[in-house]
Amino acid sequence: MESSFMGIEMSKRALQQFQTALNTTGHNISNVSTEGYSRQRVVMRTLEPLYEPSLNRPEKAGQIGQGMEITDIQRVRDEFIDKRINFEKGAHGYWSMRDRYLTQMEAVHNEPSSLNLRSDLDAFWVGWQELANNPTEMATRSALVEKSDRISNSIRHIYSQFKDLRDNANLMIETKVNRINEIAHSIRDLNERILKSQAMGDNPNDLLDRRDLLLEELSSMADVTISSKDPDEMIVYIGARHLVQGELVSELAVDRDGANSGYFSVRWKIDNERTEFKGGEMKGLLEVRDKDLVNAINMTDAFAANLADSVNEVHRTGFGLNHVTGIDFFKTIPLATAANGDYDVNQDGMNDHTVLFKALGINQVKAKDVVGAGGTMVFDNAVRGGARVSVSYGPADTVENVIARINNSPANVSAYITDAGRVALKARVFDDYTRPNLTITHMEDSGEFLAGITGILKQAGAPGAFDWNAVGETGKLRGDARFWSSAPLDHPAGYFAVN
Repeated sequence: MESSFMGIEMSKRALQQFQTALNTTGHNISNVSTEGYSRQRVVMRTLEPLYEPSLNRPEKAGQIGQGMEITDIQRVRDEFIDKRINFEKGAHGYWSMRDRYLTQMEAVHNEPSSLNLRSDLDAFWVGWQELANNPTEMATRSALVEKSDRISNSIRHIYSQFKDLRDNANLMIETKVNRINEIAHSIRDLNERILKSQAMGDNPNDLLDRRDLLLEELSSMADVTISSKDPDEMIVYIGARHLVQGELVSELAVDRDGANSGYFSVRWKIDNERTEFKGGEMKGLLEVRDKDLVNAINMTDAFAANLADSVNEVHRTGFGLNHVTGIDFFKTIPLATAANGDYDVNQDGMNDHTVLFKALGINQVKAKDVVGAGGTMVFDNAVRGGARVSVSYGPADTVENVIARINNSPANVSAYITDAGRVALKARVFDDYTRPNLTITHMEDSGEFLAGITGILKQAGAPGAFDWNAVGETGKLRGDARFWSSAPLDHPAGYFAVN
């Protein structure tokens, strides 16, 4: 039965409900600049009318309205758009991180300008030409040394800049891992508070906004997948493993990788399994650190090592004003301390490999000489995990044809004929940071090109093959130790200098 105060009660209730609506509007206005805030709206409905159809209802007009009430305060947010934003955040994080570091790498070369390695190299060649025209003048000799010092400083500067960028990326990886763990714990805490609030029948909009903001940040750092199939448990995945499951957190950890110069690898703390990132800033950082910067350092090392070796090769055949000969122009430091190139790759105290940068034949040949025999040479691939490379030759091939075939292949060696008419094989750069760079890892020939014709190997076939996975392998080369040199120590670009 309606009361005589029913109209007053209805008005009072309406004022209270609209006061709540005004408070919600004020909440929206005050958070207009708050990152991650979602606008909220009040959902109203009419109260149940008087009277419901029943046998004991009064004999009078029914369905009398009782005013209105607020049933919910909702976030104005599209779940589908949220998922798309989180997905695209990963791609944006990946490319923005790569752009950040690649831009810095580009700046290291300082192109185009007059203050870079290219201009120093041009001056270096001009210095040699001037010395060839005036070999006895001390001023010309001093000028060449000064120009050589400039190119040495440029190479060392480029190496140090790339090394610093790689160190910076490594530290950022540690920082990002710590931040991922912080976000995971924050999401776990919010999950607990949200679940308790929803169990009380409340709608924790601000807590949900805070969690969504953290999920967006997390999505920019890693390839995150979110599952909300169970209304009582939200699961956050990185790859195929869960980072957060309701109130449980699986933390990430960084571990120094001895195979990668002591740089951090990212692993799951619970079982030490490596974390595989397929998107986000973490993938960009790892790719820049272990691919782009490694390749840049390797190419700088290769330039330094080959420049030093090529200049030294010619310089040793000349003599100074004091008639002394056989002197290197640039400083080189062998990777192996053993005279035969034996080296301890896994650093366990025992030599287990043979490191070889260059193999020089003892026979003199000419580019147009016909090989006169057929065979197949086998080398390792310059790409990590790539299949071994076979280079075939026939009786009608010339020496220069075979050399071109080696150089056009993906083999881990390059070939050329020296000024003395001998064929040399040099190690190329490869993309595997887990083993010493600039190292010939395999040489084999079923015929006589590497053995009888050029005089690099002692024996043809598998028994005479050189393979770096054993010690004493330089014994398979013809001649003695002066026909080979071990790979320059660590990073030749780091110590490149005039002798």
